[in-house]
Amino acid sequence: MMNPLLGCDPKEVSPARAGAVFAEFAKNRAAEKGIDLTQAWREAKELHPDLHARLCEAAPTTPTTLANTIQTPAIPLASKSLLLPAFHLPPLTSDEVFSAAYRANGNQSSKIDSQKTFMALVAYTIQKLNVNAAAARRQVREDYPELARVAGQLTD
Repeated sequence: MMNPLLGCDPKEVSPARAGAVFAEFAKNRAAEKGIDLTQAWREAKELHPDLHARLCEAAPTTPTTLANTIQTPAIPLASKSLLLPAFHLPPLTSDEVFSAAYRANGNQSSKIDSQKTFMALVAYTIQKLNVNAAAARRQVREDYPELARVAGQLTD
């Protein structure tokens, strides 16, 4: 079914495009009728239900849901062993430590930021061993000297 605002069937356009057209229609309706945007949105929804349905097809997850979700990187163990040298971590690094380093680098294995990785391991050590920052920093330097060297963290 063709929608006059789009000049085509709403299913032929992306939800984002449908949303942009719908929002523009509601904004113009509010200005023309002198009503608030909420009322104009309701009227637009009644006048163009097909367009509204299309824009709702790709409704994003609510920000609170995203903020409360912690994603652990899904890296096969075989890949982990290949990535450890890139992160300047020794071969026997635990999965927990590697996950902390990987998350600190934005869940990516390219363009590794050694300083972020080092600081993430300091934070991990503080939490795991319940020690202060100075003790955690010393521990990470001892456990991961190559990472400390590359991150420029060998001296206080």
